[in-house]
Amino acid sequence: MVRGSNAKNRPKSLIRQAQAIVATVQQHKGKPSVVRYERHRIGMHPEFNQASGGVATGEKWLYRNCQASLQSLIRISNFLGEPAMKKSLIALAVLGLSGAAMAQSSVTLYGVADAGVGRLKVGVSADPAKVGNDASGKTEFTSGSLMNNGTSRLGVRGTEDLGGGLKAGFQFETGLDLDNGAAGTKTGSGADAFWARQANVWLGGNWGTVKLGRQFTPSYLTTASYELTGVANYSVLANTYNYAGIGSRANSAFAYVTPNFGGFTGALAYVTKNDLGLSKAAYDLGLMYSNGPIGAGVSINKVANSKTNYQAGAKYSFGNFAVAASYTQASNQAKAVRRGFGVGAGANFGAFSVTVDLTRDIKNEWTGKKYTNGVVEAKYALSKRTFVYGAFLRLDSTNNYGIGVRHNF
Repeated sequence: MVRGSNAKNRPKSLIRQAQAIVATVQQHKGKPSVVRYERHRIGMHPEFNQASGGVATGEKWLYRNCQASLQSLIRISNFLGEPAMKKSLIALAVLGLSGAAMAQSSVTLYGVADAGVGRLKVGVSADPAKVGNDASGKTEFTSGSLMNNGTSRLGVRGTEDLGGGLKAGFQFETGLDLDNGAAGTKTGSGADAFWARQANVWLGGNWGTVKLGRQFTPSYLTTASYELTGVANYSVLANTYNYAGIGSRANSAFAYVTPNFGGFTGALAYVTKNDLGLSKAAYDLGLMYSNGPIGAGVSINKVANSKTNYQAGAKYSFGNFAVAASYTQASNQAKAVRRGFGVGAGANFGAFSVTVDLTRDIKNEWTGKKYTNGVVEAKYALSKRTFVYGAFLRLDSTNNYGIGVRHNF
């Protein structure tokens, strides 16, 4: 990072030089020798050629301090000789230099690719959104199904520093079906919604974050704080009790998340009755704790005419091992209750890990029969972003299994 009393004046100096470089390229358009010289002059600038870090360090400094414009010039400078690119490049430079707020903005494209082979035998508790194109009882290609680790997705999120500790941001995320290339995520009704995974905008500061739109429910965040498979698609807790009856996401939700207070984070959400298609609104409150080897959470929600739903759980990691336990009550619009507990254990040995989770119904008015459900998961990490996995899920007397590969980007 640039230091010294004149550091704050250097961005203006570099901006002037960037403007001069663009003007030179305009004047000598189509002359490769001039383009090569200007590219060399950018690369040899002392701010780009620091002894401690070279060009890479200089680029990081420019991204932070010079509104990313010169960094963009370096990355695409080999296009400067192309007449079709000149106007775009100049527009980028002007846009990047036009305002201080742009210096603090960022947009990130991210996603997951997950596919495999598996067999699904759809049970009473299976989420229709996780069945996808997979036929019940047949072994076949799986993508976004009950037996995939996760759903393939493509998302974009961004933040802007508004100054004074205030930030704004957004997140849009869509599901992808790798067996046919279709975009969009199936909802419980079977309909497709393109941005069904996330579609929201937020404001945040040291007082917390307010988020509006389709987003995770506090009960989902609570489950994620102690569930050992990372709330995978085949999570036995999620599929048995449906995140304490409210599900993983809510439409048109108004939510508030507190700052972290010594490991504690709170979240609350309100969903209007019109967006539920029901006679009453829904609320959801969650409290999570994460500190070192301990993760825990408790949530309470009520969805229109349901009874009050709640869940509580905790996990503890020690060495290469982890254990977890939870208790959940979930109910539906007919006020039928499903109540039970869960226990789990996991171990990791280098790149290999294995997890076993079990649930046992104490009361089940949803089906009239109490079940013991369970999942066994094995994973092998190929890198920090890619792993292969295999899982067996026993869900309400059905047997489901799958193997696959997941890559995060």
